Amino acid sequence: MERSDYLGFCDVHSAGHGTRSISIGHDQAVNWFVFQDGKWHSIDQAKTLEDAKTMGHVQFDKGKGCSLSLTWSLIAETRGNLANACPECGNPATEDDEDAGALRCPDCGWKHQYTSQENDAIRKLHEQTVREFGD
Repeated sequence: MERSDYLGFCDVHSAGHGTRSISIGHDQAVNWFVFQDGKWHSIDQAKTLEDAKTMGHVQFDKGKGCSLSLTWSLIAETRGNLANACPECGNPATEDDEDAGALRCPDCGWKHQYTSQENDAIRKLHEQTVREFGD
């Protein structure tokens, strides 16, 4: 995989796969893709980093059973630094649980419990958005 192959993609992770390598990454809208046969192919059902790794591996193997256990590594210059990405595992698709006042990662279980100041700021931002744009 050449450096130009991952232009426009974030959080590209690669793993050795026998004599080949497999890479997964996402676009700015966090749609996941696997790099195969010199092109990026959509991983339609992937919602999180772990989904992309698992489903991308299956797609890379074209649905054939594969027993390889892959060790993934992030290509550092592709780190997306998206807002609310998990600081533990890098999953950009964290879940905001407004009822519990927490941000959670479905991949590794990391959780951030909002402080009362953060909850107040979130509530004010929501109210401002509703005033400006409606519900």
